[in-house]
Amino acid sequence: MLSNSQAYLIESKNVRNFTSLGTVGLSLRKPTKGTEYKMVQEYVHSQLISHIKTGEQKVIFLEPQLDSGFPDIVIVYFEPEVAINWSIKRLKVNKLDLRILHYIFSEKDVDNSALENIFPGDFYKSIRRLLSAELVHYQSGKLQAKPLEEIFAIKRLIAIEAKVKNWQEGLHQAIQNTWFASESYLLLPKLPSNSELIQGAKSFGVGIVTTHCSLVESKLLPSVGKLPKSYVSWLFNEWVWHTLFEYKH
Repeated sequence: MLSNSQAYLIESKNVRNFTSLGTVGLSLRKPTKGTEYKMVQEYVHSQLISHIKTGEQKVIFLEPQLDSGFPDIVIVYFEPEVAINWSIKRLKVNKLDLRILHYIFSEKDVDNSALENIFPGDFYKSIRRLLSAELVHYQSGKLQAKPLEEIFAIKRLIAIEAKVKNWQEGLHQAIQNTWFASESYLLLPKLPSNSELIQGAKSFGVGIVTTHCSLVESKLLPSVGKLPKSYVSWLFNEWVWHTLFEYKH
């Protein structure tokens, strides 16, 4: 059984223990060992896994493969009680299905002809899976997503990009992470004296945190965006549910 407070770490060396994650497209890059790898590992274990509030459950992914690259750390705060009654048929939902789901959610209601133009091919199979998984329904002949509070259980979705050097490159990657994360951070070994970097991060809503500080002690707080921001937010929603489902069973 799942405990009330728990942090789960998913990385390349243990992802195969979660057999269902592959069906919804999770792939993790094997890290290159070095100074940056050591910084990420130390931060994860000293500031993320060891800092858990009562009743909090989070899953930490290291270098998941996304369309935009491989963010170093992604932390997902999840509300398991939302997922209690989710259909087991959600386990069959794939990445294309989630792209279609996000489009339906964003548009409020969509007819099949519009979906056929945007998602050419046999999209009807995706619709059948989404209907079977109780993620969408027909209303007055159009597809609508079920209420978000019933099908999306992520409270916070945090991306962290770690850089020992090339801090501007790290900032660029952290900016890219805002397309799926509600909060995006740049993790550095020390606070930069370069005001240009700080101003650049601030202007794009990226937070800055150093290795000896928790996220709540960050040197620059990020902007907080509304979820889901893209279909990748839905991917993490399913990846976390799969993870907790396998732990529970």
